[in-house]
Amino acid sequence: MPLFGNTFSPKKTPPRKSASLSNLHNLDRSTREVELGLDYGTPTMNLAGQSLKFENGHWVAETGVSGGVDQREAQRLRRRNQQLEEENNLLQVKVEVLLDMVRTVLGSAARAWLWREAPPHVGPSSSPPPSARWPGNIESKDTKGNRAQSPPSSTRGRREGQ
Repeated sequence: MPLFGNTFSPKKTPPRKSASLSNLHNLDRSTREVELGLDYGTPTMNLAGQSLKFENGHWVAETGVSGGVDQREAQRLRRRNQQLEEENNLLQVKVEVLLDMVRTVLGSAARAWLWREAPPHVGPSSSPPPSARWPGNIESKDTKGNRAQSPPSSTRGRREGQ
């Protein structure tokens, strides 16, 4: 048992073997086709009576007509669909902005109305109960029964007598 040395010493790993022992990867395509008979061609598929082939990373109709619609027409329709979807998204954003503006205006108008107007009083008494007094009442009575004026509020945009 060594005092100052490392007790763990792994064995050396042997070198890896070559990736392929076959020389088939060195042959060109035509030689491989002749030697091995590997003539795959392009992948084709038949869907709903329409024959499709795989070219340049895309499935293309073999006959040039896709379900009675020309490819150029189909591409034009796809572009138009994309354009309409983008326009629809823009209009939805505009509607949301307008709705937010309406909510803001109505919210501030409702708050202003609530603080300026007293709630309706129900019952036979002519004076509202003390709990129904709102801070926005136009006039309030002081302790001696005299009427005291509340501080002036903004009356811009309001007609006289309202």
